[in-house]
Amino acid sequence: MSDDKSHWILGLVYINPEDPRLFLPLPCKLGLALNFGNPRVVPALCWISAIILLGSFALPIAAHPLVFARNPITPLLWLLAWMVTLLIVRLNGCFAWSDYREMSLASYGLVAVSVGLGIQNLVLGSLILWWGGRSNWSWAHGLVIGPVCALAQTFGKWAAIVMLLKMRPVASRLGQIRYGLFVGLGFTIYEIAIVYSPAAWAQAVLGYIAVWERVSVSMFHVYSTGLVALALWSGRRQLIVFVVAIHSVMDWLVVATPSLQVSFTTVEVVFSVLAAMTWGAFLFAARAPHSGDPFDSGVQ
Repeated sequence: MSDDKSHWILGLVYINPEDPRLFLPLPCKLGLALNFGNPRVVPALCWISAIILLGSFALPIAAHPLVFARNPITPLLWLLAWMVTLLIVRLNGCFAWSDYREMSLASYGLVAVSVGLGIQNLVLGSLILWWGGRSNWSWAHGLVIGPVCALAQTFGKWAAIVMLLKMRPVASRLGQIRYGLFVGLGFTIYEIAIVYSPAAWAQAVLGYIAVWERVSVSMFHVYSTGLVALALWSGRRQLIVFVVAIHSVMDWLVVATPSLQVSFTTVEVVFSVLAAMTWGAFLFAARAPHSGDPFDSGVQ
């Protein structure tokens, strides 16, 4: 079958509903690509996600079985963070218990993470070289790093929602909101694994603050992605600006904490407040009239 270049995005992403193939060679011939227009891409992503997540959880335990047998707190806290995340997505009127049957759609969180963190690391890598390393970072560096991380990750979430809509279009606002919540859920599940895995390999013992931090950040990711989905539906850019602004503050604080000598407890309180603000903005947006969203003075 001829690979029309119009179906390729940057030579890496292939979307063609008329192509029955699930896997096909990249234009550079150095690997395979998934056809994100094929409905079978969802179960394929689920299998890929299961392998990655199970591996990131189980491999450190298999490598250090005696350590985790004596002190299983780190993997237990990771499982707890996952369970809480699965409940956080229900803190709204748009997501019912029956919607968990569509959990396979959360596999698109892998797309969001790959795109968002890929762009983020590419830009930050260049900045680290320019600044001569991380050791001299101050709160001022965070004024650049915060927006870079926020824009990259928000773009990743937007791209994942768009790709999901191309594969499985929805005709209702509520359906698109659910897509956003699923992508946000998958994104934060992966981020928990990304944070946990290095700690597990280092045999570090995580405490309650680690769970507190993950719960706050999970709430932000789930509902910020819901806001991105709403922005896509309504065309209200204010929602994207709000998400990027909140995310920028959170990532700025991560960078600024050492130089400002702020306590971890204070940081987590701020994270919780910002996450709650994002949740509240989503609840307000979800209840807004069909033609408008919050931050829009025209909403009746």
